[in-house]
Amino acid sequence: MKVWNQEITACWMCPYYDFPIGEDDIGYMCTADEHMIEDGFKNNQIHKDCPFNKTINKKIVEELGFNKEKTSPSINIYTKNEFKVWEMDNLYTIYNYKSTEIFISKLFLNNPEELKLILKNLKIIE
Repeated sequence: MKVWNQEITACWMCPYYDFPIGEDDIGYMCTADEHMIEDGFKNNQIHKDCPFNKTINKKIVEELGFNKEKTSPSINIYTKNEFKVWEMDNLYTIYNYKSTEIFISKLFLNNPEELKLILKNLKIIE
């Protein structure tokens, strides 16, 4: 799996893996979705509910409040208010079509969590 284009094969390798929690230091925190990961460095696998271990699909983008426009087989375009998200082969362009301001151009995104974080930082979603 990839997180921000970095290959991750265990939770402890992820940039969202955080320091021990509690007095016994028995658990670590995933700061992406705030779940606890037990056994820290002993666990050499990806947590089964990892938000980065999913793919971006039409349903997920629509859950973020976007509507899919009619597109060609190779390009997906989603619209929310004045914002558009173009996707072609996992390369995303996000822009304001009323002002023609481009926020992100040809950014490779691997999973829905990355897309959500980008859209939150741009204040397009909450």
